[in-house]
Amino acid sequence: MILLAAVAALATSVGSAQCVARPSLSFNGQVKISYPKGGGGASVVQFCDAAAQRFKQDFLIQSKKAGYNVKWVEYYRVANWVSTFHDSIYQTRALGFQQQNFKQFTVQNWRDMETVVYGNSSGKYVGMISRTVPGTKNTSEFVLYGN
Repeated sequence: MILLAAVAALATSVGSAQCVARPSLSFNGQVKISYPKGGGGASVVQFCDAAAQRFKQDFLIQSKKAGYNVKWVEYYRVANWVSTFHDSIYQTRALGFQQQNFKQFTVQNWRDMETVVYGNSSGKYVGMISRTVPGTKNTSEFVLYGN
């Protein structure tokens, strides 16, 4: 398990043209995000500002140092729909993934954190780290990663 230095303050605005305000795919394009039919104020925003880029780069560097083959990282903020990526990671079962009994990563200074890792027989894996944003009841941050 590796500890990563968490970015102290992350901007909530999206500062890059590469970001998608309402992404349709997650887990490196492997899973479609099915938004709630009623809406309910649900929103998914991918972090793409400079702090998020540093966070993702640090995640990749630390994973390499620990001997893990992480090739991609996605970082999101979700409001009014905390099951977004829980629902999405379960969809990887149709791609041959199964839940693993280990945690590969934790993020330092993240409280109320949950880690889920799914892998397949060929050594591919996808992971999700989530937490409730401090001071909120229905806003979460998610780090998705895999090889």
